[in-house]
Amino acid sequence: MLAGCGDGDDNNAPDSTQAGGAQASGAKATRAVELIPDLVPLGFLADPSERDPAAVAGQDAHRALFQQQAGAKLGARVDATLHADVATATSQYATLSEALRKPPPDLFGGASTQADAEATGIGDQSKAYVTAQPDKDGNRVWTDVYRFGRSVVIVQVLGTSEPEALKARRSIAQLIAAKAP
Repeated sequence: MLAGCGDGDDNNAPDSTQAGGAQASGAKATRAVELIPDLVPLGFLADPSERDPAAVAGQDAHRALFQQQAGAKLGARVDATLHADVATATSQYATLSEALRKPPPDLFGGASTQADAEATGIGDQSKAYVTAQPDKDGNRVWTDVYRFGRSVVIVQVLGTSEPEALKARRSIAQLIAAKAP
């Protein structure tokens, strides 16, 4: 799935914090890692979240991968960046939302292309795309780009069921919105 950004920590070691960070319930995020939601209640297991080795030094960004073991067996990835101000976040959102419309040829494997998808309607700004054709296993990737105040978040969900993917995408976005500064 899509590469994300780091957490502003200039070393490349994975963060030992599980996705969701050590943040008090209901508190607003002060770091990108705190925007990563806890998806265990949605049936997902999380790999340890991490800083992206390709992140720009000093950029406050974080990413996490999740996998559902039962039900629709969805995969998810959350890439969150917390910017200094809303203007910078708005500019980054505009750049990313357009770039993800026509991703690099090998981003999703082969020559996958994106089509517009139903947006969740959550966040200050949001756009959604889905791979135009499923892979050989019937999977598609739904990509949502959000701006929540001064944060930009990319959520990608991999699965075969559009209704289940939309349900997960909405739930993930709501969890992030509750933490966004």
